[in-house]
Amino acid sequence: MIWIAIALLLTLSLPSCSDEENQIYPEEETQPKTGIVNRTDCGTFWRYDFNYETVDTDGKTPITLSAAIFMTRNIHEKRVQAKGCGLINHYTITADWQRPTNVTSGLTLEGVLTNTNYILIESDGYGFGMDAQGNQHYLQGRATARVNIDAFLAGRKLMKEEGFEFGDVTLNLGYSQGGHSGMWVNRLVAEGYRSDELPKIDCCVIGGGSYDMYAHYRYLAAENISQYPVALPLILSGMIDAGGYKVKNEDIFSADFLPYLSELFDTKEHDTDYINGFIYDRYGTPNDRRVTIDKIVTQAFFDDQSEPMATPLST
Repeated sequence: MIWIAIALLLTLSLPSCSDEENQIYPEEETQPKTGIVNRTDCGTFWRYDFNYETVDTDGKTPITLSAAIFMTRNIHEKRVQAKGCGLINHYTITADWQRPTNVTSGLTLEGVLTNTNYILIESDGYGFGMDAQGNQHYLQGRATARVNIDAFLAGRKLMKEEGFEFGDVTLNLGYSQGGHSGMWVNRLVAEGYRSDELPKIDCCVIGGGSYDMYAHYRYLAAENISQYPVALPLILSGMIDAGGYKVKNEDIFSADFLPYLSELFDTKEHDTDYINGFIYDRYGTPNDRRVTIDKIVTQAFFDDQSEPMATPLST
């Protein structure tokens, strides 16, 4: 991955992480604790985990989600002042162990970016961490941007309460799915979401995202080739979930591929590399890291009169 390559160039050696406290999310709790719940020494950087209040995808129902704060050891020990704060929109993940509140290595996007001497705040988002039993609402931009902004503001407030000082510079960062939600963060800022609390965003570094979920779906159907097939079930799931479509997975995916969906995606045990590899090996050609889409979908996927294909979607 591009971020791992950057990490290898920037990092010579990084010690392993050791927990200062063990964080346990109760399976059932009517009023989850908010605020900092865990502090973890990860060698060259520290990770603070916290829970915060936000709203569900309907924009109304109160929920609590989990998030992480990353900072260098020097900032943590208050030997230097952070340049500012950065909002990280997490990239595409499918396994719960990939969530921000489980990051321990410097060979990660978060580990590399802490070297910039900003305090970085990243929500686990829907479907991971505290919300691991839920749907991740893939590429639902407005809802995801909202919970990311809420996490950012909650994290900044906690840092002030902890006595950390930081500059006025604010970053908006994201890659892949994070690029998509990062664009939506900018849109919500332009619309005035929490404008009385949110500082001006000074710099955006975002890229690699499927910025228009519907257009990306149409592109895949026209090309009938994917080098990142894990995205296809995620996009369809997000479209069905966001748009209230009546179509189901069995209407779109082939009878051979359909039985694997639950294990690959619903368990949240397998990362994107594993899922892509599974699809390449079973449905692609030897040594060719791509797949012809019609090997895993039905003809309905290509029918521009079917409900998902014919209905433009704004999320």
